[in-house]
Amino acid sequence: MKSWISIFSLGLLLLYGCGAGEREIPAQPTPVTMQVFYNELSPYGKWIPHPTYGYVWLPMDDPDTFFPYGTNGHWVSTEFGWTWVSDYKWGWAPFHYGRWDYDPAYGWFWVPDVVWGPAWVVWSTSGDYYGWAPMRPGIGITIVIEGRWIPPAPWWIFVHHRHMGHRQIRRYYERRERYDRIIGEQHVIGRTHDDRARGVTYLSGPDNLEVEKASGAPVVQLPIIERTKPGQSLDDKAVSIYRPAIERAPQVSPKPIKIDDPKTVRSVPSSPVTPKPTDDGLQEKPTAPASPREPEPRPMPIPKHDRRGEVTKPNPPPVTQQPKDVAKQPTPKQKPSQKQVQKKVNSAPKQTPAQPTPKKNEPADQSK
Repeated sequence: MKSWISIFSLGLLLLYGCGAGEREIPAQPTPVTMQVFYNELSPYGKWIPHPTYGYVWLPMDDPDTFFPYGTNGHWVSTEFGWTWVSDYKWGWAPFHYGRWDYDPAYGWFWVPDVVWGPAWVVWSTSGDYYGWAPMRPGIGITIVIEGRWIPPAPWWIFVHHRHMGHRQIRRYYERRERYDRIIGEQHVIGRTHDDRARGVTYLSGPDNLEVEKASGAPVVQLPIIERTKPGQSLDDKAVSIYRPAIERAPQVSPKPIKIDDPKTVRSVPSSPVTPKPTDDGLQEKPTAPASPREPEPRPMPIPKHDRRGEVTKPNPPPVTQQPKDVAKQPTPKQKPSQKQVQKKVNSAPKQTPAQPTPKKNEPADQSK
């Protein structure tokens, strides 16, 4: 009996040992680094080296019309505050990680970073308008709330309170000619949201109750669902977006697969062009094309940005002073050519010099 028990126990041990050897050990998740940005964004833009920020990304969209947090997207209220939902396939990254900056040599370019946020913008209110502008690299929300950094005027977009959160919000962007008055009366919205899971504080933007009162419609606050692959989507129930925690100091330094030469990037306007409204009733009337006989205007020098992000104006070209009374000045006569002088001499009749007539009582000259 004991022998059978021993054999049975030995069989159980062998069976357990084989089973333990065949069990699958769960694979450790691959750490996510900024290499995901370099790989996923390469088909949609160019990576170039920047003297200040390292590798930066330029979208392929027309730099004359592209505007971060302004083109192809809209605002949605989520648990983290007002979140920018982009219609671009690559929008999951540059509008939620890193910051945007502007340079006349490149246009708008994106500087990658590892911290996720609903939108890295500065919020403001002015009268009946809300405004937002991209937050430059290195600018923290404390600096913004305390008013120690204000985005340049061309970086702002404004809409009326009642249009905040509209799916077609670009139809309601305020016109540029009204910005001077709006910017002069604006103040920063300092509302924040603390993301305890990630230890990050975000600027959350306008108050939902205030937007509801202005628009007359309820503001639905949507949850954010984590995606496992790069991308984003939106429906009536949630915002689905890829937002992994990214390592700040990986063992291998990430690097773009393809690096473009900055010299191949064409120049763009010296300051950003604010997106125009797209609604037919708000869109500006197109101007008639210039006559082909008219001379093309001379290009002005492109101003550069200083360290504060402001545009430095170039020195005006020297003004050449014209004489006061141009009409009264005599027109200089043209000297005749040598041929004309010689022809005039040859055509003149030859004259024989007249001999002097001697006087009556005067003796003749004997020397002849």
